[in-house]
Amino acid sequence: MKSAFKSQVSGPGSRTPGAPGTPIPASISALPERAGELQALLATWAEINSGSDNAFGLERMLAVLRAQFSKLPDVIVDEFPLTDNTARALRVRSRPTESLQVLMSGHYDTVYGAEHPFQHCTLLDAETLRGPGVCDMRRRQSSGGRSSSDPTRRQAPREPPRSLRQ
Repeated sequence: MKSAFKSQVSGPGSRTPGAPGTPIPASISALPERAGELQALLATWAEINSGSDNAFGLERMLAVLRAQFSKLPDVIVDEFPLTDNTARALRVRSRPTESLQVLMSGHYDTVYGAEHPFQHCTLLDAETLRGPGVCDMRRRQSSGGRSSSDPTRRQAPREPPRSLRQ
C-alpha cells in the first residue's frame, strides 16, 4: 500500500499527474504517511463479522462506521431503516448545499457468516493484508473513498446527469 502511494505522491502541494498545475489536496497527499494507521483500521473493521445474516455483527459494524465517519469535518451522518430487512442504512453527507453532488454507494455486510472459518486478517507482507472484506467496501471506507489504482487521479468536474440535478 505504502509504495503504491509513494510512487505517485510526493507530499503536500504535489501536482496531479496529467493535470498540470492542479495541486493534490492535503488529505490525499497525507495518505502515504497514514498507511500504517489505515491498514490497522482496515484490519480492525475486517475482523468484525458482519455477515448478511449476522444482525449483531451488522449493528456493531454500523456503529463503528457511524463513529468513524462522524469524525470527518462538516458531515451529516444519519441512519434509516431498510425495507424487508433488519439492517439499517448509513448515510454520510458532506456539503449538502453545493450545486455539484457525488453519490457513492456501498454495503457494510460480508458474505462470511458468523460461523465461517474466514474471520481474521493475515498480514502477508508489509503491503498485503488478507481478510474478510479487505478488497471490498471496507478498503474504500477506511481510505475515505480513495481506492482507485491511482489515488492521485482526478478528473475535471462534469455536469451531473439531469436526473440528479435539483
